[in-house]
Amino acid sequence: MPQESSFTSDEKPDAGFFIYRNEIDFERIKLLYQAGRNGLVSIFLIISLFPLLVLHRLDYKVLAIWTILMVAVNLPRVFVLKSFNQRIANNTLTPSGVKRWEYYFIIGFCASGVLWSATAFLPYQGDVVICLILVVLVQVGISSVVVSMYSSSRLMVLLYLSITLIPPMLKLFSTGDRTLMLVGVIGLVFFMILVRAVREQSRNLIDFISLKIQNDEFSKKDILTGLWNRRQLYYVVEKLIPRSLRHHEIFSVIMMDIDFFKRYNDSRGHAAGDELLKKISRLIQQTIRDEDVAVRYGGEEFLLILTLASTREAYEIGERVRQAVKRETEVTISGGIATFAAAKSFDELTKEADSLLYKAKASGRDMICM
Repeated sequence: MPQESSFTSDEKPDAGFFIYRNEIDFERIKLLYQAGRNGLVSIFLIISLFPLLVLHRLDYKVLAIWTILMVAVNLPRVFVLKSFNQRIANNTLTPSGVKRWEYYFIIGFCASGVLWSATAFLPYQGDVVICLILVVLVQVGISSVVVSMYSSSRLMVLLYLSITLIPPMLKLFSTGDRTLMLVGVIGLVFFMILVRAVREQSRNLIDFISLKIQNDEFSKKDILTGLWNRRQLYYVVEKLIPRSLRHHEIFSVIMMDIDFFKRYNDSRGHAAGDELLKKISRLIQQTIRDEDVAVRYGGEEFLLILTLASTREAYEIGERVRQAVKRETEVTISGGIATFAAAKSFDELTKEADSLLYKAKASGRDMICM
């Protein structure tokens, strides 16, 4: 059953979002951190420029404290960004565990926003009207950049806009100065425009990522059975073998073939043969473990990759599949098992499993050979 989405919108997202919720979060949070690199450079640049704008309008001590606090708040974001990128490079960050990294980003970014909001309440000297208008212009400029750069996290952008724009607007209204109150009204209108823009950009981005993920997944799946195809098989193998060698882990494969499928196809027709393939594929998916991979290898041939499974464990899984097929359909299935070793390539592994499959066929079918 789909879990409640982390996506919040007045528009109801399509079903694809709920199916690929973790994957969508993974892609958009990666975009968030990619933008974070340029964002950090920009924020440190603005931190260095803002004191120059108000240098003669604020006490030096106040300005120094504010600058030090801004640097202190933003420095941890550098380390969070570096840690995230390292995990992405090492493939140790999974879609199911990525959501907390969005919260890390939000906390750091909004902490910086609180200090930017505080600039409207600093004890300015001289023409306070000019100072506050200058502050608002700087914050509006930063907010516009935030909306364009960080739209992959709607929650963060809305929080940041609320923190940085609403308190200064209230400050403007509280002064009683007509000019500042007018600036406050304009600021609130601008705030509402930005909120609408954030919602629109976020919705479009989610739709784009969802479509991209679905297209990518469809390209890796067999159209008839819904099992993975050979393209996905090679992708899995490219990651599985180096990991198995690095951590001294084993895995096994089972090459399976429907017994007398041609006879069944000829007697029942191709439509019935297709339905049989789909039913057996469903039985395989229901029987293997969540961490295992099922591939439609050929016409009526299937390849199962069983991670961390010894030959004996693979045999037990293969037997469960064989018994389910025999119980639920009018046909039987045969298979051959091979277990990975450091000296074997994946091609050699599949050839070994294929040889044992033919041994099962020659020995009477409806069996799994080790």
